[in-house]
Amino acid sequence: MIEKNTEKKRIVLVIGILLMGIFAISAVSAYKNLCLTYGQSLPNGYTCFHDQCINICVTDNNFPTNPGFCDDLGSCIFLEGGAEVDGEAPVLTVNSPLEGFIYNSRSVLFDLEFSEPSSIYYKDNNDDGSWKRICSNCEDSYSKGIIFPDGENNVSIRATDRNGNSAEATKTFSVDSQDPRILRTSPKSGFANGTFTVEFDEANPKQLVLNYGNLGTGYQQKSLDLNLECFEDGSTTACSTNVNLAPYDNQDIEYWFELTDIADSMDSSSVIMLKVDNTNPVIHALEYRNEKGITHIIVNFTEINLEVITYIDLDDPRGREGNLCKKVDSVCDGKLRLEDGDHEIVVKIYDLAGNMAEDTISFFSDSKDPKIKKVEPKRGFANGDFYIEFDEENPVELLLKYGTFSDMRTHNVFLGTCVLGKKNYECDVLGINLNDFDGEKIEYYFELTDRVGNKDTSKTNDLEVDTTFPVLNNPGSFWMQGNASEGDDKYIFFNFSITEKNFDEVLYIDYSDSMPRWKRLCSNLDKENKEDIAGICERKKSFKKEEYHSVDIQIVDEAGNAISTERLEFFVEA
Repeated sequence: MIEKNTEKKRIVLVIGILLMGIFAISAVSAYKNLCLTYGQSLPNGYTCFHDQCINICVTDNNFPTNPGFCDDLGSCIFLEGGAEVDGEAPVLTVNSPLEGFIYNSRSVLFDLEFSEPSSIYYKDNNDDGSWKRICSNCEDSYSKGIIFPDGENNVSIRATDRNGNSAEATKTFSVDSQDPRILRTSPKSGFANGTFTVEFDEANPKQLVLNYGNLGTGYQQKSLDLNLECFEDGSTTACSTNVNLAPYDNQDIEYWFELTDIADSMDSSSVIMLKVDNTNPVIHALEYRNEKGITHIIVNFTEINLEVITYIDLDDPRGREGNLCKKVDSVCDGKLRLEDGDHEIVVKIYDLAGNMAEDTISFFSDSKDPKIKKVEPKRGFANGDFYIEFDEENPVELLLKYGTFSDMRTHNVFLGTCVLGKKNYECDVLGINLNDFDGEKIEYYFELTDRVGNKDTSKTNDLEVDTTFPVLNNPGSFWMQGNASEGDDKYIFFNFSITEKNFDEVLYIDYSDSMPRWKRLCSNLDKENKEDIAGICERKKSFKKEEYHSVDIQIVDEAGNAISTERLEFFVEA
């Protein structure tokens, strides 16, 4: 009885389990085949990345299940309701190009990854900025090289999925595909003074280093400042730098340059051997001398490796540096033919190493020597008055030298008293005191000096000195109007008693004449003895009638000493 009950219970249990399964299947609901278009997704994250995805077996809640459940359900139906269209952009990862990286090839690797099938584009922001497609509907990655120009490049990269969602990234990088080239350096041979130059072809230099020295004293380096010590010279770059070579003075050194670009490519120049001369020339004295139209520039200097001594005339608007001397030891006597006028001359000494010293000298150049044209008196007597004519545009000193062999004196003529005549300067030198030489013979000459020191000296003249003026012995009674005894009222009667050793003449002038001029009354004196120094000048002169006359009288000796009487005033009747 007990066994039968047990078996009944087992049968009921199995039937219950089966019923529970049937009810469970009914709770899961039915199955269906779905058709998806590109970009549609299911709740579990599945997305269609094709134009169409068909016969996807799902439950009524659109969860994918075993395809076997849908074998007998026929063709698929399109998704409605619960599925959503893809609205998210793909995730773009740029492995290359790297931000700020420098590439030594124009072919730059584009290594890209993206989270869903996408079309890939890029644009060069330094160019026209247009997008270029490099991949269509790529699955999940792209890796190829793209050509870019040398220099800095800025690009944008875009990944766009089939639903039009896009992701972008921007990268900046540089390309330096050309190796640097050092074209030339200097000095090439001979001497070094510490100045070195280099010319190179490199658009993106990073470092330029000068190496110099020798095994004995050691080698040194100097990194050049590419901004301050270099400049672009057309399509190349030129640099100049200076280093202290004092430790290597009078030794042999070698030098070379090393150039590195931003891509770490490097070029080295040839190694050049030079002798060091680190000492500048020394100018001890700088002088000038004018001589017959030639200006001598005289330079006293010290330099054992002389190359050339040059000059520049700063007062010449077309002035340029010209050679003054070569192959001289310690004195340069350079000869220049300069225009007359002021000059400021810069003299430079260069040695074979390029060391230089300079000095300046200023002077006035006058190529035309002064010339004395005429002096007076030439012969006879001297009374202290002299005269000179000369031709000179730049006189600075005019000396009158006079006297005897044992007593020679100098008078500095004030040039301000000279006047410019038609061609020459004319100077009256008056009132020289010759009293100490009265009655003696003297000699005299003029000496003229121009601005540059050129001189001219006149011929020496010998003269007898007479500084004593004539003496009129009858000053109150030397004339009379008419002669009553003879009835000659139209005449003036003159009778001069004169004492003068060197008598020359007696002159008169009548200011009532239409053209008054000096006229001679006497040219000699009547003497009792030839040795006498006193004598008589006796004359009568007629004057126009019915006129008032004003007459001056002068008594002159051969030395030019002259005295005047008081003016005569008289009227001649008809």
